[in-house]
Amino acid sequence: MGVGVFYGQEMYRRTGVPQGLVACGHGGTSMAQWSPALKAQGGNSFYGAMLRRYRKLGQPVAGLLWYQGCSDAGAPDGYTKNMVELVHATRKDFRLPKLPWVVVQIGRVLGEGWAPASWNSIQDQQRRLPAVIQHLDVVPAGDLELDDGIHISARAFPRLAQRMARLADRMACGNRREAGAIFVKSIRPTVCKTPPRVYSAVEVTFGNVIGGLRSAGSPTGFSAVLGDGKATNPF
Repeated sequence: MGVGVFYGQEMYRRTGVPQGLVACGHGGTSMAQWSPALKAQGGNSFYGAMLRRYRKLGQPVAGLLWYQGCSDAGAPDGYTKNMVELVHATRKDFRLPKLPWVVVQIGRVLGEGWAPASWNSIQDQQRRLPAVIQHLDVVPAGDLELDDGIHISARAFPRLAQRMARLADRMACGNRREAGAIFVKSIRPTVCKTPPRVYSAVEVTFGNVIGGLRSAGSPTGFSAVLGDGKATNPF
């Protein structure tokens, strides 16, 4: 994972302890391919290969970094269930019942061939994971620049690494000066009055904001979805 080097450097800056990262990631993989049910296949399965690396390491790890989800956007149902099973199996097989997980929420996608509702479903399920899995938190990547239609730019890796390191510092190192990840506190309809205009709006309040939220211009890249599931004009 390209962001791993920057993450290790940031954690070293924070802790003064050299960081070792055990690379187990594979690009373009689905939750089905990471199923713990395949661990008997050993190195022929992603979960089995990860478990083999861990056992060869010969010592506990401080946490697990997870950046995946795009390949499940075509069939998002069951993503949360699969994540619950994966985290439980990992903690059991590693014999670390409170192993911290830092999850990166998938970012934006541009271009044809993607179903917006399915993509957003994965993002939303990932956003809600901390409510159903203890010792797990999620960082966003939707605001980071892209190199193509789906992958974040290498120039964005340091920013993402800082977000991941803040959570790891809190969960794995016990640094309570760090807050958890940013999250949505409330969403409510409201009325904006900017004379001579009066118009309906949606007010979104966030928690654990570090340094404030800023936009280079008007917010773009979203649409409002009505109760029947149909989107209004995109913004």
